[in-house]
Amino acid sequence: LIEKHQQIKAGLMHALFTRGLTADGRLRPPHREAPQLYKDSPLGPIPNEWETRQLRQVSLSISDGPFGSNLKTEHYVPEPGVRVVRLQNIGEGFYDDSDRTYVDESHACELIRHQVLPGDVLVAGLGEDRHPTGRACSYPEGIGPAINKADCFRLRANPALSSNDFIMNYLNSAHARWQVRRLEQGVTRRRCNASALAEVKVLLPDAPEQSKIVEAIRRASQASDSAEKTRA
Repeated sequence: LIEKHQQIKAGLMHALFTRGLTADGRLRPPHREAPQLYKDSPLGPIPNEWETRQLRQVSLSISDGPFGSNLKTEHYVPEPGVRVVRLQNIGEGFYDDSDRTYVDESHACELIRHQVLPGDVLVAGLGEDRHPTGRACSYPEGIGPAINKADCFRLRANPALSSNDFIMNYLNSAHARWQVRRLEQGVTRRRCNASALAEVKVLLPDAPEQSKIVEAIRRASQASDSAEKTRA
């Protein structure tokens, strides 16, 4: 059942980010059935109403974590403190809160430019087959501000063009994953830096359609999560 829900969600995401939803919430007919509804783009046929922009163009900021001596293991402190977002916290569409690391308030203040707030998009800049580079999640409410570690990118969408939720879901789609693979470097552990990530092309419907797409993915995720909880 869990595998079935996961397959349904994957198929739905592919359809949503290639065909999108009409005003009444229905999937558009596929390109092969209604080519007049589509136009060419660098990512293949897309609905006539859509556009493509680079991730940098739809973001207010894309920030990597501090490098080198600015944030090392010896800076970590027992709870309470300010949370540190690490790679193991970033799942595909979910934040894994099982691994918790903290720094003290004073050191967090020194790293304020790397602050993460609830709702921000978190993107993994390092990965492998089971946990791919470019996977993304939202930083959840109720944890408080955090600091992102190196190779954990913090992204904030420009609300005039898109939303954090839409961008997070798009980054977990096949369109984005294919692009990130072409930007990766390394063999054993593949890496993509923030500058390269900013070049990823985003398929951009208008705001109402973006909201419909996010809601459709949310419902599919709830069904999958429910199956997981039943197994647990």
